Amino acid sequence: MKINIPIASLMMTAISISSYSYYSESYTSTDQYSIQFSTKKADGNLYGLKGIVSVDKSNLIDAKISVVADVNTIKTGNDRKDKHAKGKKWFDAETYPNIKFEALRVEKINEQHQVTGKLTIKDVTKEVIIPFNFTNKDNQEYLEGTLSLNREEYNINGNFFGFAVGKDIEVNLSIPNQFKSS
Repeated sequence: MKINIPIASLMMTAISISSYSYYSESYTSTDQYSIQFSTKKADGNLYGLKGIVSVDKSNLIDAKISVVADVNTIKTGNDRKDKHAKGKKWFDAETYPNIKFEALRVEKINEQHQVTGKLTIKDVTKEVIIPFNFTNKDNQEYLEGTLSLNREEYNINGNFFGFAVGKDIEVNLSIPNQFKSS
């Protein structure tokens, strides 16, 4: 399963400005951020993102990233798939309504930025590393990255047909710099 979460939605982006910071109580539009996921037989988006991203490219040690995505906002383009994805055998949105990410550190290694943090899906928290880049689109700065996960490691086991979906999830993230919530 691939999950594209525009890390530019989750991560950081800065152009010629050496630092940026933003707080959003709620993202409501894919025009503002992007969290996309995909797997062998399923793909979609998460729309309910909340959190804080504060990054100064010249002082990465003080970076702060703490975001939550609302599982109930999952959209695959198929209402039946959405219902299954939110159900007990997959994400169990009733019991575990949020996916959480909390940065432990942000680093620049050679020319690549990366954030190491704790990702919590359902009842499992694991340390993950998300490589990211600062990009510029239409005069807007973004933080963009990609993360690959094994869904079974997060107790997203699915039903009898889970084998058809695939174990691997790719998550693409895109988060705008200086996002202003509506």
